[in-house]
Amino acid sequence: MAKIVMVHGAFNELWGPHELKARWLPALRDGLWHHGEEISDDDVALCFYGDLFRRQPGSARDAELEQSRAGIAEAMSGLADGTAMEALTQAANSAAFDRTIDLVNVITNDPDLRTELRGRIEGLISDDTTILVAHSPARC
Repeated sequence: MAKIVMVHGAFNELWGPHELKARWLPALRDGLWHHGEEISDDDVALCFYGDLFRRQPGSARDAELEQSRAGIAEAMSGLADGTAMEALTQAANSAAFDRTIDLVNVITNDPDLRTELRGRIEGLISDDTTILVAHSPARC
């Protein structure tokens, strides 16, 4: 099992586990190099869950999420009397806002999400795991 397990953050639904690991591994190796340490590919595992947030047009799941999406968008649009919304609008375009709505929608409406996420993480951690590197995991 891996000595180091990395858990990606939000908005990685368009990637896959191999691409994310390939992006992270050089930076991890460089950081360890500064401390005289080296790791092999087998020493590192990536817990990927981005696919759990990927839209599936035409599916029953997508239809259910689409029904609740409008309520999420309305709630987020009214945050802090529009102040937060103005900041979000300035920082991101409408596509990013749509992806944020989809992310919040899945987090709040998928009853199995927590179990699926924990199962993926727990499946990678063993007694050999000494480091967990995580960035904004969703409701783990």
